[in-house]
Amino acid sequence: TARLDSYNNLINKTSVSNEILQFKSKNLMTQVVKRLDANVNYKVDARLRTNEVYTGSPVKVVFLSEEVQGTQALSVTPKDENNVIINGTKTVALNDTLSTNIGRLVVIPTSHYDSSWYGREVKVSRVPATTAASAFLSRLMIRQPNDDASILSFSLQDFNRERAKDVLNVLFEEYNKQTIADKNQVAINTANFIEERLQLIEAELGQVEGQLESFKVAHTLMDA
Repeated sequence: TARLDSYNNLINKTSVSNEILQFKSKNLMTQVVKRLDANVNYKVDARLRTNEVYTGSPVKVVFLSEEVQGTQALSVTPKDENNVIINGTKTVALNDTLSTNIGRLVVIPTSHYDSSWYGREVKVSRVPATTAASAFLSRLMIRQPNDDASILSFSLQDFNRERAKDVLNVLFEEYNKQTIADKNQVAINTANFIEERLQLIEAELGQVEGQLESFKVAHTLMDA
């Protein structure tokens, strides 16, 4: 579980409920998931349990195919300095593009890739970003401590503590980015509206001036 107890940046005291709804937006969390590749899981067996290793994995799998519904899974076992074994049978070179029954992908070594991982299977799975976003949102808790409307407390339960921290931090970054973008768009829309009104007023004034000039010409002719 990761926790943040004092987030108050850009929080409006008069619209806390609204802010919470924005933080729980599925679109917002989906952006977080995509930034972190948090819809891809890396697990290794450790005695009687399976651990989610997250950034501690010796390999990173880059999926080149579009997302599909459901779960895509494979296993990657480091073999030696340059090769890994896919699904326990096929030896492939690191950094090479590979065609599989779940699409094209590339296995990249991370900074943790060394001989201590040789022969150890890493179970890799991917779900759609929206599916992962829904799962994170279901475990995200947001509350107001001590009835202080300017502060929100966040906690997120996850199988990996570091991933939970990263999700929360990127959630705040994406929220702030979206808030700033919304404010900029409001400013642009306001400026465009003012510009349109000024052009309309200018056209109306031009029309009035033209009518006034015609009126003066007509009356001059009549006086003559």
